[in-house]
Amino acid sequence: MHKVLILDDEKNIVSSLTRLLRAEGGFTVAGFTSAAEALAQAKEEEFDVVVADYRMPEMDGTRFLEKFRAIQPHSYRIILTAFSDEGMLRKAINQAQIHSLVRKPWDGLLLLETISQGAEQNAVLKEVGKLRAQVKTQAATIEGLRELLQEVASKHPQALPADWQDRLPSR
Repeated sequence: MHKVLILDDEKNIVSSLTRLLRAEGGFTVAGFTSAAEALAQAKEEEFDVVVADYRMPEMDGTRFLEKFRAIQPHSYRIILTAFSDEGMLRKAINQAQIHSLVRKPWDGLLLLETISQGAEQNAVLKEVGKLRAQVKTQAATIEGLRELLQEVASKHPQALPADWQDRLPSR
């Protein structure tokens, strides 16, 4: 299940998006009408995708996504807007580093596809992070074995073949 956070100051929009995602299946949805509450939840729970409205009275979507990114930098960020202000879009891309913009009224299939792609991208990034950690652990293990072999070679020079160092993986 992919976790999605939705923020819009209009309760009916939050409800509509929640229904759309739950009907599709594969999503756990947390909906909010308050940016402060959504940010508080982001500190407690990890989300794969966050969808935020651009125009809200408490805090605009760009500022919210910027703060959200500081808490969860790897979440896929989507902004919803009914406006086509180029300055707003530039600000959202530069400050909040949004991944996608969806215009209101949205096309349900397009929005589902955008959220699904974001969730999959997030899953891939998580897997890459795990693999990097494994590689780092394995490199440390190899280095430890290399040091152990050095010790054995210095104490018992005849115990290892003459070319043993050439057989080791390069650093």
